[in-house]
Amino acid sequence: MNSLISTFENFSLWHVVGFVGIGCFIMRWAIQIWFSKKMGVSTFPIHFWYFSITGSLLLIVYFYFGNRDIIGILANFFALVISIFNLSLRIRESDSNGASTSKININ
Repeated sequence: MNSLISTFENFSLWHVVGFVGIGCFIMRWAIQIWFSKKMGVSTFPIHFWYFSITGSLLLIVYFYFGNRDIIGILANFFALVISIFNLSLRIRESDSNGASTSKININ
């Protein structure tokens, strides 16, 4: 119990950054499930990649400034690179098709 109380006593802005980053990673899966259910097929909407990039950046900042954890930095850097690559593919795909894939009509 004392360790839990001391955790809250040491709570900082960097913890907020870390929690928001984790929240972005959770939201990307919620969005993916929602879009897949609406479309009836497994899909990764463009929003998934935006949340992945945001979550990765926030967690890299948290692990660098708030925690000094090289493992967390490297793990999230890899996810950031993959997410940027996939987002760039989606943007190129939408440019070549002449339609924006970020505005999928799911109604």
